Amino acid sequence: MLDISINDYNYPLPDEKIALYPAAERSLSKLLVWNRGVISETVFKNAGMVLPKNTLLVFNDTRVVPARLVFTNNSGARIEIFFLEPHCPKETVSFFAAREKVTVKCLIGNKKRWKNDTLTMQLPNDITLSAVLTSGNNIRNSDTLSDDNCGKTATKNDSRRTFANSQQDDNCEKIATKNDCRKTFANGQQDDNCGKTATKNDTFLVTLSWNTPALTFSQILELAGKIPLPPYINRLADSKDRERYQTVFARYDGSVAAPTAGLHFTGELLQQLQSEYGIETAYLTLHVGAGTFKPIKTDNINEHEMHAEKFSITASTLEQIKNAIRDKRPIIPVGTTSVRTLESLYYLADRFNSAISPPCGNNNIYENNVSQWMPYEKEYIHTPLEAIEKLLNIVGTNTSPDSLPGELHAATSLMIAPSYKFHFAAGIITNFHQPKSTLLLLIAAMLGKEWKTVYNYALKNNFRFLSYGDSNLYIM
Repeated sequence: MLDISINDYNYPLPDEKIALYPAAERSLSKLLVWNRGVISETVFKNAGMVLPKNTLLVFNDTRVVPARLVFTNNSGARIEIFFLEPHCPKETVSFFAAREKVTVKCLIGNKKRWKNDTLTMQLPNDITLSAVLTSGNNIRNSDTLSDDNCGKTATKNDSRRTFANSQQDDNCEKIATKNDCRKTFANGQQDDNCGKTATKNDTFLVTLSWNTPALTFSQILELAGKIPLPPYINRLADSKDRERYQTVFARYDGSVAAPTAGLHFTGELLQQLQSEYGIETAYLTLHVGAGTFKPIKTDNINEHEMHAEKFSITASTLEQIKNAIRDKRPIIPVGTTSVRTLESLYYLADRFNSAISPPCGNNNIYENNVSQWMPYEKEYIHTPLEAIEKLLNIVGTNTSPDSLPGELHAATSLMIAPSYKFHFAAGIITNFHQPKSTLLLLIAAMLGKEWKTVYNYALKNNFRFLSYGDSNLYIM
């Protein structure tokens, strides 16, 4: 365990420093560069000029789903359901590819006005979305519900992955995706239409069903849902947020918050990085949960519980990482979610007693968790290269029906804090983070006490903070 006071990772953040809107163009945001203690600044479109030669950039290609569903009950009260994570089917790919019915773990805004009746929402083309409380009382993370209650889920012919807006599904028609976005659901805040929203204790199970089996749940969300901006962006979401609160490389549905370090990249910049600067790109998927905004409310971080997040990585990405390690090329993750996923691979390899133990040989694939304190519980002697080679062997035995061939699925609640030893990351591209947050602890683990110098520089030099703010490149 770590004896660290979160008060040592606080700093003054005036409201006017928090970016409420993105830069006019993605790659025109400012870029602060910290290179082994030396600070400089440029604009993000010049990233190729400051990245180390032959870098492997690792991106999180998760896609933010329109997680806010606003219903009206029989008395006219607005009830908001804020999707947190799949409950049934539990596996993310099957969940978003499900047809007719799913069960979600969620927050409920204005819950006192929902008297356990069925809520309905009328969508285009005579589609009706219905919501029924499956769990009438607050639930804990350990509560379970039998999959038998989930209704029809995806079949073998359904798409194995759930793709981005308006792509063609093999069994479904292409659907419209332009929805009006309104105020973001936020813990304890007032929604103009919903009344008092749910607090952290108001977690429920809700079954959602629809009368058009041709549509997947992913497509239903595109029609019915609203984009979930972070609570510190204190404004109504607008139509532009559906595009700008999404990376250009977002591919797989599952997040309720964007991996915001990737918001600065454009397709043109990605191509330029590869063609002009020899930068290699790789992708993994970690679905960002609402817990990313969970503040540390205890003085000692040992008393803070990290939320678990599901991730997957392909054999081809593992091969890219292996080759970069072998060739001694720097690996720079884009965003804290990519860092935590990469670093979790080192400890995940330790979870298996042999190089051929399949982690995905049954449906309980997310039992392969990297726990919060694993790095600090004992000494690990295997090298990063040995870890990747072991995982590559494991991926070769993957027989899970919910996974594509050559994929590794797991979950992580890894906390990276000062004293952590990085195994893969030689730096990071990231945004500025909230005071007293686990994300700031990760930055302090990289920069040491220099994080204060960096943040003071940014505050004095008109950098914009948090999700829609400016970017940083840290090179260790």
